[in-house]
Amino acid sequence: MLKLRNIVDVGVLLGRVYYEKHEVVAGEGRLANLLERLYYAINEQRLDDQVRDQVSATKNRLEKKYPYTNKALDHEDEQELKRDARVWIELLSKSVSGRIAFEPTKPILLNTESLMQAATNYSNPFFDDNVWQTIVEVARNDFKETTRCFIAAAWTAAAMTALRGAEGVLRQYYEFKTKNKSGGKKWAEVVGELEKLPDVDKTLLGYLNFIREKRNETQHPQKTYDQRDSENIFTVVVNAVTAMCNELLTSPKQA
Repeated sequence: MLKLRNIVDVGVLLGRVYYEKHEVVAGEGRLANLLERLYYAINEQRLDDQVRDQVSATKNRLEKKYPYTNKALDHEDEQELKRDARVWIELLSKSVSGRIAFEPTKPILLNTESLMQAATNYSNPFFDDNVWQTIVEVARNDFKETTRCFIAAAWTAAAMTALRGAEGVLRQYYEFKTKNKSGGKKWAEVVGELEKLPDVDKTLLGYLNFIREKRNETQHPQKTYDQRDSENIFTVVVNAVTAMCNELLTSPKQA
């Protein structure tokens, strides 16, 4: 029986090995450490012995070649690592697809497969690819955390990270529309200035005011959200973010 949280950890670690540009190999949080954590994560879930052993062999080989914290991974080894990681992804995907996964005690209305993809990949099925690439990195990270919270049935945390991500995109949109930095302006100030502009969509403003109200609620320590509340908030956030990013994408300066 697979544990969903552990599968997410494997996916995140494998994604970091495949997508990140690795420089120094040795040291805490560096490539060798990532490979070690990936080895133990795969072994714990008994996903694929072949992949587990290949990860271990790669780690040992690189540690011998790059024993010092100031020695960087050369281009040839980096390309070989990417090729190996691509194979590991394919093999582990096949292994997971044939196994029975852990089912959360409370059903997640958002599609579980989509949540898993959003939590582990460098794309996000809740946003079009072009929109996802337009979102500032800090907000993309917040939305990844949101999906991980949904997987763990942490409804209040899911709502809070979604709202935080929305603020990141709002400030990005504000700077695009006004050509000014948002600085320390509060949400209400930012939206208030946008409302004065003649070319800001009224539906978007409705979304933003709804999100602002929910965000204000989170300032109260006693406030919690249930599953339906958090999913509603996330849905509105996705709609608002999509609307803002689509406008950025259609701007001549963005083309």
